Amino acid sequence: MKRLSVAALIAITLGGPSWADQYICTIDGWHSSNPEVFESLYSQYMDEPIHINRDTGQVYHRRFGNTSFNNIYLLNRGSSDWSFKVMSDSGRLLHGEENFGGHTHYLEVEEFQVGEKPFTGVVDGTAFWGTCR
Repeated sequence: MKRLSVAALIAITLGGPSWADQYICTIDGWHSSNPEVFESLYSQYMDEPIHINRDTGQVYHRRFGNTSFNNIYLLNRGSSDWSFKVMSDSGRLLHGEENFGGHTHYLEVEEFQVGEKPFTGVVDGTAFWGTCR
């Protein structure tokens, strides 16, 4: 049993992204042109952290994530001079049309900042912001 636990720990450690290759972000605020709808759909998820894989652009969050999207565009991985940027589009097929569109998400993390890194996101017309580590 002990061998299985050690092997599983090694596989998890080596198989996933390292801590240096991801952000963990908290949402500090938001603005929506339709606040009643936003609050009814998303307010219960605002306290959940957002995990971002810097290598793939995948965003893990129950409402703001993009892991089920067909199109994830890693625009910039971020550096000491530039922000990390990812654009996503759900690319749903509808009535036989290819890449009909659907949900769009954009996230930008100011990688060049020292310490906590501010981020801004836009999800389906709602802006939100916070900090990442």
